[in-house]
Amino acid sequence: MKIMEVCKICWANCICIGSVDKFKACSNESPFPLGKSGVNVKYWLCQGCGFIFTTDMDRFLSSDWQRDIYNDIYYSDVDKEYKAIRPDRQAAELAFILKPYAHVIKGLDFGGGNGKTAFNMRATGFDYISYDPHSSDKNVRIDPSVINFISAFEVFEHHPQPLELMRELIQCSNDERLVILICTSRLPNILRHTPLQWAYIAPRNGHISIASKNSMKIIAKRFSMKVFIIGNMHIFFKKNAWVIGAFIMLRIIYQKISKNIEFICNGILRKLACR
Repeated sequence: MKIMEVCKICWANCICIGSVDKFKACSNESPFPLGKSGVNVKYWLCQGCGFIFTTDMDRFLSSDWQRDIYNDIYYSDVDKEYKAIRPDRQAAELAFILKPYAHVIKGLDFGGGNGKTAFNMRATGFDYISYDPHSSDKNVRIDPSVINFISAFEVFEHHPQPLELMRELIQCSNDERLVILICTSRLPNILRHTPLQWAYIAPRNGHISIASKNSMKIIAKRFSMKVFIIGNMHIFFKKNAWVIGAFIMLRIIYQKISKNIEFICNGILRKLACR
């Protein structure tokens, strides 16, 4: 039995933090909407950068992912926001963040699922395409000479090799002003001693790589990039793109503040209406 693993990002030693059933899903209703499989998936925690991962799906081919994870049951019972709710939300966020640069953005939504996020972006005037290795968009033609912005919403956690993922993202563009926006959740501090209790660690959703702030900073350094981190948003940028990188960071902060103010105001109005 393997008792030690090496981190996929910083190559430090990792410890096993336990295992969860293969059918554990990231669900607000129940962690096991399909019942239990009886097969356990082991997760490791890096003692250096805090990255959490499993190696149990490292040898999966695209056909394995489509058979075991991204099948019809996944879309109907496991990830109900896949078809429209999440893409609509992502496109609305992106359109707000990038609005001042709409005339120069040549965007790629990497891991774009059914392509609806990119479709919505085009509908609002952006030049945007979608690519996903596990969907009909897997054969889309990407011209690296024109792509200068890449969004990757909830892609990091599905990839078994984070460094290979970043390398692939960068290869989609040769623009020295490239900006890559990676959206992925990181383990809350309150669960740092009991990480497997976190709903997001869910092999049935394909969540096999869990980022930490340090792991994201190391990835940026390995590829000679900088990264701004705001919540679950990670803005990677080349050194020549620090102006737009900083501007996008400020737009994200403004967006979050606006949402919080709206939430507070709506709460006050509901209380007043009840009097």
